[in-house]
Amino acid sequence: MIHILHKASRPADIRRHLFRDVGIIAVAALLIVGSTLVWVADDEYRQTQESEYRLLEAHARNADTQIADTLDSINHLLGHLAQERLRNRLQSGNAFAVELGRHWKDIPETGTIFVADAAGRIQSTTDAVLSGWDVSRAPFFTVQRDQARKTRLFVSRPYKYFPGAATVVFSLPVVDAKHKFAGIVGLTAGFAFFPRILQTINPDDSASMSVIFNHDGDLLYRRSEPEKYFGTNIVTVSTVFREHLSSGGSVTRHIAPSAFDGKPRLFLVRDVGDSGLGLILSRRMSEVLAVWKRNVAIYALIFLFSLVVVISLAIAAARRKQSEDAQIESLNRLKKIAGQVPGVVFQFRLHPDGHFSIPFASEAIQEIFQVSPQQVREDASKAISIIHPDDYPAVIAHIRQSAKELSPWQQEFRVKFADGTVHWMFGNALPQQEADGCVLWHGFITNISERKRMEGDLVAAKRQAESANLAKSRFLAAASHDLRQPIHAQGLFLGVLARTELNAYQREVLANATAASRSSVEMLNTLLDFSRIEAGVIKPKVQAFYMQPLLNKIEREFEQQADAKGLAYRSRETAIAVQSDPMLVELILRNLVSNAIRYTVRGGLLVTCRKRGEHAVLEVWDTGIGITPEHQREVFQEFHQLGNPERDRQKGLGLGLAIAEGLARTLVHELTLVSTPQRGSVFRLTLPIASEAPVATSGTTQHKNQKLNARVLVIDDDEAVRSGMRHLLRNWGCECETAESIEEALALARIHAPDVVISDYRLREQRTGLEAIAALRGLLGNALPALLLTGDTAPDTLREAQTSGIALLHKPVSPGKLYRGLVAAIETK
Repeated sequence: MIHILHKASRPADIRRHLFRDVGIIAVAALLIVGSTLVWVADDEYRQTQESEYRLLEAHARNADTQIADTLDSINHLLGHLAQERLRNRLQSGNAFAVELGRHWKDIPETGTIFVADAAGRIQSTTDAVLSGWDVSRAPFFTVQRDQARKTRLFVSRPYKYFPGAATVVFSLPVVDAKHKFAGIVGLTAGFAFFPRILQTINPDDSASMSVIFNHDGDLLYRRSEPEKYFGTNIVTVSTVFREHLSSGGSVTRHIAPSAFDGKPRLFLVRDVGDSGLGLILSRRMSEVLAVWKRNVAIYALIFLFSLVVVISLAIAAARRKQSEDAQIESLNRLKKIAGQVPGVVFQFRLHPDGHFSIPFASEAIQEIFQVSPQQVREDASKAISIIHPDDYPAVIAHIRQSAKELSPWQQEFRVKFADGTVHWMFGNALPQQEADGCVLWHGFITNISERKRMEGDLVAAKRQAESANLAKSRFLAAASHDLRQPIHAQGLFLGVLARTELNAYQREVLANATAASRSSVEMLNTLLDFSRIEAGVIKPKVQAFYMQPLLNKIEREFEQQADAKGLAYRSRETAIAVQSDPMLVELILRNLVSNAIRYTVRGGLLVTCRKRGEHAVLEVWDTGIGITPEHQREVFQEFHQLGNPERDRQKGLGLGLAIAEGLARTLVHELTLVSTPQRGSVFRLTLPIASEAPVATSGTTQHKNQKLNARVLVIDDDEAVRSGMRHLLRNWGCECETAESIEEALALARIHAPDVVISDYRLREQRTGLEAIAALRGLLGNALPALLLTGDTAPDTLREAQTSGIALLHKPVSPGKLYRGLVAAIETK
């Protein structure tokens, strides 16, 4: 080669000869290294298949033993019953059951056991339904009758001969001492028999599959979905089964597409003795060859790396001293390539004496670890020393584990520089064992501090959003409670005032005040419904009910409101009965109809309930302003309103659709929206149709406001509420005492024991009505009736109150509702 370089006087000739020599060396490397790697890969491929086949054969032998043992047990049991049949001990059902009971524990997974006479009539059986059945034409009978009196166990194909699901029948002939056929004994086994009898045939992974078949190709067991495939015939669909039959061998190996999913699999087929049964064990080829494919990829990388090294060495040898500049240029090119890779490209070596070195590192190591490649070539301590002290033990332990198992090293860790700054790094490398006992990793390390910072920002933002949502719920709960107290007291005073003598003008003023109070109550109850959904305390009471009475009720409730806006309100008659919670469906429909009237200026609305397949669809149509596509999800969010920038209270709070969707989600019903701007909208609620007709129920017992003869103790920290309750209860004929604290209530109860207690939930000093009721019951007994009132809508409060078992009324409580609750509490005493 030196001669060639001297002979070539021109640079072009030097390059031409150089490229020729380098090409020859490269081709030689390609032939030597490439052929070696191909041979290694092919050998590993064969060894991988052979190893997998041996593993499947081991599992198959295990399964063969289990099936053979099971068949021996069945054969022993049936043979014993045949002998007992010849001794005439199994004539009666009781005798048969007693005899069977001695052996049932041996094979508890079997189904029905029976004995048939020579004419094929079942004489004794564990299933009384089969007594007297004629099985003379059944294959499991005819085979035993026609096989020249040979005493041999027969396993039938899966079929529905007996009532119920498909079964396999095991039968044995009953032959007397003169070799005369006297009938058969048999037992049945369903699809669950083989999975229970057999333990795991092969490893529990998603890529493995096990099958048991008979000589006709019927599946008796398939590891995946055994019930679905029980009795399925695979003769026409399974190439593996047909090849096994035609081979004549008892054990065959195959690689073919699966008959069930078409994916290539490695199959082992084995006959189970002379039982007529066989096993197919298989694994998906993609899983079998997963490690081999990874190794091939590594070999390819090794080949490419070797090819680059050989070319580099060839260039260096060809040019020798005359091509020093070319060597430098080649080295710079390699460094430039490494510099294009994010982070540090490196080799990391663990020596037998335990110390580390970095024989190769790209220049980026200066930026990542603040050391040069030369400083760590023999000793990596300067790079390792800047690993964060909290992460250092884990990094070293992971490296040593990778060296021990020769498994890939992948790890996130921190480094801490001398100026105190901390950066996150990610390392990824593959190890290999060297001949001198060293372990050498090839890999890269990159700085992921920016990604970690973004992840931290996302976590902080999520935490901030959750905190804001919690603050919103707490604010709503506190605001709702503070607003409900005076409105509740106002309702009590209005109720007292309504029972007094008033002139016409005063009655008109009272009616207006009551209407204003009712409007406030409706908005607060809307907030309560939303809070109950957020708290998850709504428990649906599902029952069958007709939809038409509900449609009539909603129409009566809203028709005047629609008439006042000049809108046409129509609902179509329906005879559909659905399966759901009628109260929650009513609340959903009320919110949908109220929303339709609120946002419809002209035209009208239509409410229908139609049958669609196996479901009923409740629909609310309107000719309102419609909703643009970008807002059709937003309208289901709380406090979101379209066309109400001035927050007109007559247009509600923006919770109606949020409540409707929340209730639909609680009921597991689908609520959908289709809308066209300026043309209208339709909301659809899908309901399951009732399977049975609803049971007629009697109406709720109505209580007239008659005088009550009861002593009532009221506990509330609001003077206005106590005063209103005192006046209202005395108007109802009650003796009423009020207290603002638990201690005051206990003192009053010791003087005059109350018949019933009415307590607010939130009392002073962070105490609750539940504590007050518990204290009074501790004094007077647990049978003391109680009512709990609350204006608190916090989710935790609602859940605690619901689990207490005490009747709960939400403020503001109307006098009528309070009266009914009080009567119900008194009647429970």
